[in-house]
Amino acid sequence: MILLTGSSGYVATHLTPLLGKDDYIGVDLVKSTKTDIVMDIANYLPTFNFDVIVNLAAARFDYGVSANKYFDQNVNAHISFLNNLIDNLPRLIIHVSSVASFDGKGIEFSSSLGCDDAYRSTKYIQEEVYQKWCNEHNVDLVVLYPSAIYDDTIRYDTNIGRIQRLAKILPFMPKIDVKKSLTYMPKFNDLIVRAISGEVAAGGYLTLDEPVKTVTETSLGMMNNNTKAYKIPMLKPFMWLFSSVIEFLSFVFRFKPFVTRNRIDKLFSDTSYDWIESIDRTSYLGRKK
Repeated sequence: MILLTGSSGYVATHLTPLLGKDDYIGVDLVKSTKTDIVMDIANYLPTFNFDVIVNLAAARFDYGVSANKYFDQNVNAHISFLNNLIDNLPRLIIHVSSVASFDGKGIEFSSSLGCDDAYRSTKYIQEEVYQKWCNEHNVDLVVLYPSAIYDDTIRYDTNIGRIQRLAKILPFMPKIDVKKSLTYMPKFNDLIVRAISGEVAAGGYLTLDEPVKTVTETSLGMMNNNTKAYKIPMLKPFMWLFSSVIEFLSFVFRFKPFVTRNRIDKLFSDTSYDWIESIDRTSYLGRKK
């Protein structure tokens, strides 16, 4: 039996069709057809042994959330969750981390961190919690490091997806040559399935697509039409100023901004992770050394 945490999330929604419905129990704070138990994993007490745990539970916010909330959800909740497993140890834990944890190693957590740095820091700490616990209890651990996960369908809740949405209205999209690392959902979930079946050795695996593409290349590749990309002068400062106005209005009129300065900064920030020289990126998956 498999315990799937974060079972209402984006990855789990694509993973569960690859699993038999009787083969897993889903736990999540959010109710969905993929979730059997609606509960914080910190409070979940397993009533029988799980052979494998696939951990997809994690907090990820772009705006308006304190660093302490990140720590509670990404660290404290997982410490409690693992402690509740002591009497029912699994054979294997598959922990979905993030390439952001590589950055998080160099960020000391504090309550003053912004959303992005709080996410990076707590994802690194979270991974350390799992590694220490599995070592102490002799449980095999596979750690996966995806970047921005995408599928063949357009996601309108991401930066690239919103650019594509704009291109559906206009006959062009803005050209942005910033490099972004990506992880293709079907390959990623295929790896999880193979790890569940024991075909993947314990260890850490970087799951980035090769070669790394620019925002424009990625966007056009998903459009499957004749959309053109054009360089727009002063695009970043204009978008940053526009998002500043939206954030101000959202503060005054109490609504959630649909675009933030943080989102614009991320859109124009290189995340190709070429600096990870210890990763063998010539193979389908590179193992963390």
